[in-house]
Amino acid sequence: MCDRTRKNSRARNLTVRVPPFKVRLGFTGAVFRHGGEEHRKLVAVVAVTWARNWDMLGYIQDCFLSEPCKRQAIFC
Repeated sequence: MCDRTRKNSRARNLTVRVPPFKVRLGFTGAVFRHGGEEHRKLVAVVAVTWARNWDMLGYIQDCFLSEPCKRQAIFC
């Protein structure tokens, strides 16, 4: 999983390693009225961005949605 880059105009194509995905976590708050009472809620927001050349759907199906292995393995 690499991304192409150029150092200068005479350089050959060089590659830079790109992580398969990035996870960002953010928090936001909300104030609202329900039934005449004011409520305050804290909400966590997760943003997952994956590399363009990485098969995210295949990774989810193969590692998270498949049946567990019969052997004693932690990861698929």
